[in-house]
Amino acid sequence: MCFAFSILIGEKSFSQPKAPIPSETKSQVQPEAPSQAESQAQGEALSEAVKTLKKLLENYQADSLIIPVKQDIFLSLLKTNLTSEGNLFLKGEKFRLDLKGRPSSFSLFDGSVFWYQPDLNEKLVFQMDKPSEIQKMSSLFEINSLLEVFELSHFSARKLSNRYHFRLRKKRQGLKELVIKSDKSFIVEMRLIWEDLNTWQKYSFSKPVIKNLPDSYFIWSKKDHRVLRATDF
Repeated sequence: MCFAFSILIGEKSFSQPKAPIPSETKSQVQPEAPSQAESQAQGEALSEAVKTLKKLLENYQADSLIIPVKQDIFLSLLKTNLTSEGNLFLKGEKFRLDLKGRPSSFSLFDGSVFWYQPDLNEKLVFQMDKPSEIQKMSSLFEINSLLEVFELSHFSARKLSNRYHFRLRKKRQGLKELVIKSDKSFIVEMRLIWEDLNTWQKYSFSKPVIKNLPDSYFIWSKKDHRVLRATDF
């Protein structure tokens, strides 16, 4: 088991252990095992990166926030990029995401039930009574909730931004990696990378705005829509 450690031009990179490459021949040279000091240094570097991210996420713990957002979805099989823009509303663990473009969609978590309308032109809505932390976008802005689902596997510090690469603690079909990019004060981007189809989904965020949002923002009110219960998306 070896730790990867590299100093790149303008970038420092720290990684969790990578699985050893299986030996195919007796003559194949095996990588040297890291020293205890090297292993300890890598663990400390990742621990410090988590502390940095925790402090950064404290900027999102106001009572309620509005965050301008742009969503990009790349579908590798179709070689198509879909773009939409809108706002993410956060209030505690509740969230609402309104997007217009390709696709125009609506997501809402009222604290117990998750609602998702994939196309605003269609009156079809999916309802999930017990969403996971991955479905609850608000969880990605709270360090304890984030670390319940993900563990930091790689961190890179650049001059103007940091990148945090997370892998799932419990393997989930389809999702490969979460990458969070930040500047010195705020989250700039979150990217979900899907394993099977080489597809990714990216959210680009502007600076959050503190605003007192009424509870009515987080109540499902589209009563004339057709609802399908789902266990996963």
